[in-house]
Amino acid sequence: MTPAKCPNPSCPFLFDPTQVPPGAVIACPRCGLRFTLGPSAPPPAYGPFAPTAPPPPANDLGTLEDRPNLDDMPTEERPRTRRRDETDPRARLQRPRAGSGVGKTIVLSVGAVLLICGALAGVLYWKSLTRRDGEQRATSGGKEVLQTNYNIAYRPPAGNWTADDKLKQDFDGPILAMSSQDPVGWTVLDAKSMAYTPLDAELHDMVRAVLSRNFGDLKDRLDEEPATLGGVPGKRYLFESFFKRGNEDVKGEVYAVGYQNKAYFVYSFAPEKKVDDIAQTFIDFRSHIRFTAAAKPTDQAGYKKDFRTQKGQYVLTATEKLWREAGDPSTQDLAADLWLSGKITIVGGGIRPDPADVVVMVLPANTNKAGVEAYLWKSVLFDRVDNPPQVKGITGEYEGTDPPAGPPDPKTPVSRYEIRYENAGSDSRKFVAVSMLDTGKNVIVAVGTSVLKQRKSWEKRLVQIVGSLAPLK
Repeated sequence: MTPAKCPNPSCPFLFDPTQVPPGAVIACPRCGLRFTLGPSAPPPAYGPFAPTAPPPPANDLGTLEDRPNLDDMPTEERPRTRRRDETDPRARLQRPRAGSGVGKTIVLSVGAVLLICGALAGVLYWKSLTRRDGEQRATSGGKEVLQTNYNIAYRPPAGNWTADDKLKQDFDGPILAMSSQDPVGWTVLDAKSMAYTPLDAELHDMVRAVLSRNFGDLKDRLDEEPATLGGVPGKRYLFESFFKRGNEDVKGEVYAVGYQNKAYFVYSFAPEKKVDDIAQTFIDFRSHIRFTAAAKPTDQAGYKKDFRTQKGQYVLTATEKLWREAGDPSTQDLAADLWLSGKITIVGGGIRPDPADVVVMVLPANTNKAGVEAYLWKSVLFDRVDNPPQVKGITGEYEGTDPPAGPPDPKTPVSRYEIRYENAGSDSRKFVAVSMLDTGKNVIVAVGTSVLKQRKSWEKRLVQIVGSLAPLK
């Protein structure tokens, strides 16, 4: 006789109906669904044993209306096959010979055992899904782990998830790096200590810097949307790319939040056609993440530092500790009088946005804006042999999140530009902020530069510091 399948469409369990008396109530040993052999009432439309799952939560790897490029990705709808071996309960069911009294006894005994074991499995399964207050809880995760150094607690994915040392190395030593083979997937939990609570723009650039080491064909700007992690507001970044280590196309997401002078990240990704098989595990893992209070959170409110040189007729005022004098200004330009470098520091090291630079030049008196621009685009800061820069002015609102000291309030007008080079990659493109001050004796020009694709991390900071250019009193 053809094996019968459990009525739960999401359950692959098969059984021999001749082993169970007609009309008997059976509890599936795999999914716990109770059903009567023979005609039965239609299954519930919603719930833990529903034939179709409820709509996925917004914080999963499912598609979004505003992400048509991800909506078009094909998905694998065929059920996964499982290798049958001696542990499969179907392999242990032997059909008795017809007319054998012993066979009938075996049938009744097997039916009773299945009924009792199935009922017990169903009760245990339901209890595992339900809290005392009746709310469904996430099914993933083992014992909670508390990381006091990073003020975070989490439950690692359970089941066939294992620690992945190579993944941990590839992601620059995160708190947790795990992978699964059935279904295939990877997840990483990371935390970085900083001198202040990181900005959203910095989180984006830190995420992209990490992803760039492990994936190909990433966009300069990752698709993002508001999200929360452990109850803390942050960002969710979506990506679809080529996983270099796995040698396959994947689809993934990253949750990133800044909290109490730390940056927290959860990376989750899977083969693009298998995302639906593992999305719930990712949701469950994130749902068990919680943050604990830091002992002494710090900030940089009220910080100010003036920069000038011995021969300078000006002052630049920094409102963040990340700015330092970098070295000999003449290595940047013959007219340069001051060179500052800005570095977003991660305590203990780690991948971060590229540094930004500020160079102050002293040009002849009465040099107008056109003359300043003509000088700049021929400066060693921008000019390349046989590859002159393509300059585009920028107008409109500033990009990125306000620095810790607040939004920029330039005392000197600031012009903004986008610099590109023909037949050059995105890493060579620059965001530029320029201010001018005519002291009557000279024209002082402050030039701030960063990688263009990290504009959100640096634009407001560069506008603030070059816009602070003022005469030395």
